[in-house]
Amino acid sequence: CVGTAAAPSGGDADAAGDAPTVVSFEDADSSVDVVLSAPSSASPAPLGIIAYNTVVVATGTWTGRRLEAAALRVPTAKSRVWTDAQIGAGRNFFGGKPSKQSADTAAVCIFSDVRLDAANPRSLDSLKTVLSTLEAQAGQLDLSALVVVLCGTFRAPTQVADPSVLDVYPMRPVA
Repeated sequence: CVGTAAAPSGGDADAAGDAPTVVSFEDADSSVDVVLSAPSSASPAPLGIIAYNTVVVATGTWTGRRLEAAALRVPTAKSRVWTDAQIGAGRNFFGGKPSKQSADTAAVCIFSDVRLDAANPRSLDSLKTVLSTLEAQAGQLDLSALVVVLCGTFRAPTQVADPSVLDVYPMRPVA
């Protein structure tokens, strides 16, 4: 399963009165928790984290503008962070010509303003195409992990409870 990371383009979640929200997804092998500052109305809401090709435990602090990379923890010696701007809109999400990274390198990709509608197949197919491209490019880079965060708007009918949609596990509040 591949992931996509998102950072909203605006909003200030650090303003007084914004209480942090904790969300997570879990599968049979791992759990990922993210501590997020409550986004302002101008910021897309966080959707989740997806881990690819490894058991990843990541903790991030959401500032309303970006995920603080320093707060991410992955079980590798080091990680590289590709932000929305660095990735760009081209076919190569990792910018320029892919270069081999050491096997202990994890990639954290950050996109902004993800818009999905589970009732719209084109919306899902479009993201699946992006994710499969990311997967292929991550393979070229020989990364040990690819961690992606989705932020934006996600419309899903309540009857769609199958996490196999996009291979993304539904987020649930953590007490």
